[in-house]
Amino acid sequence: MKVCHVTMHYQPLVGGQEVYIKNLIDIFNKHGIQSDVIQPFNFHRGVNSSGVKIIYTPTIPKLPQWLKWFVFNLNLRFYRKKLKYYDVLICHYPFHYPAVKWHKKVIVVSHGILFDKQLKTIFDKYLAKASQLVCRSRCLVVANDTDFLRYNGLALTPAENFFTEVKPRMWFIPNCIDIDKYADQGASRDNKIVVVRNIRPDRGIDLAIRAFALFNKEVGGYQLAFIGSVGDKKYYEQCRLLVSELGLDNQVEFIGHLNQEAVIKQYAAAKMSLVPSLAKEGTSLSALESMAGGTPVVSTDIGGLADLPALKVAVEAESMAKAMLAIINDWQYYSTQQKAEVQKFNLNNWAAAWLKVIKSLSHDY
Repeated sequence: MKVCHVTMHYQPLVGGQEVYIKNLIDIFNKHGIQSDVIQPFNFHRGVNSSGVKIIYTPTIPKLPQWLKWFVFNLNLRFYRKKLKYYDVLICHYPFHYPAVKWHKKVIVVSHGILFDKQLKTIFDKYLAKASQLVCRSRCLVVANDTDFLRYNGLALTPAENFFTEVKPRMWFIPNCIDIDKYADQGASRDNKIVVVRNIRPDRGIDLAIRAFALFNKEVGGYQLAFIGSVGDKKYYEQCRLLVSELGLDNQVEFIGHLNQEAVIKQYAAAKMSLVPSLAKEGTSLSALESMAGGTPVVSTDIGGLADLPALKVAVEAESMAKAMLAIINDWQYYSTQQKAEVQKFNLNNWAAAWLKVIKSLSHDY
């Protein structure tokens, strides 16, 4: 079987979606399934893991990021002859499905989407319509959170029906990780709180800063570290200004992007991590990684975060600060509880579910 992953992002491996695709390719390789990737050219020709062939489509560097998604969809229509070669297309985000819906066998992966009335951009409206089209079509859907499925009409409770076909052609397969890779290393922990998020508004960096300021008034001596690339320079500067306005310059640092090994060390040395996302979040890989290593997580309850065993709060600085205090006051309990509950989110369960999805394609749906 030959599979092509249709995605805006694969190389370089800098975020959760890229890691997801790499893990999927590795699993497919072990079972004799060939994987290629089609993505926009991003002026980075790094070493491709697993011998992956990448088809690069043209792009215009100075275009806004949201507009590049539409350009990629337009370009996909000119690659129809090449894409016919593949037995299956896997669209990473419903956004791309309208451009390849002609293909007989398409799998669409949700990757976590928050549908909210406040999201009114052309991009968000198109994404919502594409998602509705996907759920009405003959394609196969793999949602990594129940929020996506509820939005599209399924009455599902968060954190239920893991790794199952919840409706014909609709699967709930949450993000999963190599549990052993992030296992507690028994290292001594600093009074440090980490936020492994790229810096952009929907990741709630400012929410974490405000919550930390309230937490700091109750418990001094802690540091807050943000680990991730700057995706929005204007927002980054606003966050730096907020840090200064709150008098936290000596307690908050923006470390930038780190490789996976370095991130693991950051988790191992921290007392807790925060996932303060405001939108477009699935079953967060960073939350899973942190909990697997015994570092408790406080997260908002939006999107796929509702499916995770983190200590969940409303999108409010006060609520997040209160939860942070709860973890500090009973750290061992939350560390042990979350580490135990996160064990189901392992790559073996994930791989088994995905192989069932691929096997189901042998049927004419």
